[in-house]
Amino acid sequence: MDKRSTKFYVFACLMKLSAIQLLIAGFFMTTALARVANGQEILEQKVTVKAGSTNLKSALNDLERKSSVRFIYNPREIGADRRVTLASRSATLKELLAELLFPLQIRYEVSGKQIALFKNLGAANTPNDGVQSNSQ
Repeated sequence: MDKRSTKFYVFACLMKLSAIQLLIAGFFMTTALARVANGQEILEQKVTVKAGSTNLKSALNDLERKSSVRFIYNPREIGADRRVTLASRSATLKELLAELLFPLQIRYEVSGKQIALFKNLGAANTPNDGVQSNSQ
């Protein structure tokens, strides 16, 4: 082999190794960043509720049974014994939570299949101010 073809051979081998390493690194980066975004899917599921006046705790328990989510809250902080009324209808969980929690000044955060409820300390808010996070 002459000197010129030897340099080309070495250069070609280095290029192959670099390309393979880049492909492997790219594969691991995409699998590390891939995750399921359950927060939006949970809030977009349809739930049917019956009309009635009950306390907040019972209404949340009913929503838990019908939507396969779990509510986490401090009963004293959110006033779980307060009376609430839900109209009989079929709607998304997000709409029902806005209707139920906004008048009571309660905000929510979604994490996986759990929804944490907190007393809303902010003055200016809208019914869709529920913070939606997907930390797994």
